[in-house]
Amino acid sequence: SVGEIGGRPLDGVVGLSGGIMGGFAGLSGLLPTLWAGIRGWPRTRQRGTYQPFILLMHALGIATFGASGMITQQTATNLMWCLPAIIGGSWLGVKAYPHLNDALFKRLVLGLILISGVTLLV
Repeated sequence: SVGEIGGRPLDGVVGLSGGIMGGFAGLSGLLPTLWAGIRGWPRTRQRGTYQPFILLMHALGIATFGASGMITQQTATNLMWCLPAIIGGSWLGVKAYPHLNDALFKRLVLGLILISGVTLLV
């Protein structure tokens, strides 16, 4: 844990970096999620910080894609096919969250990030 080293200015750098990564790779939440964990914050503060950030970044991305004509009928069709899995997965995550303590939450988040990274490399 680095505690509050760097304060708000360093938090801003992490947010800016997340925005840049979101703009070119759709990975806006990676650095803020890692940073909140490195800060040693409890899970409620972590989620309360990076979930709104990720939501806003994705909303901006969708608006940008929509304005540039990148969202097509096929995009909407693909979304409709994925929607049941998205809703089901979100529901399961919301139900599981209250049963996680801070240590297990941290291990799960870092494990999922690791699995995601390895998967992208393969």
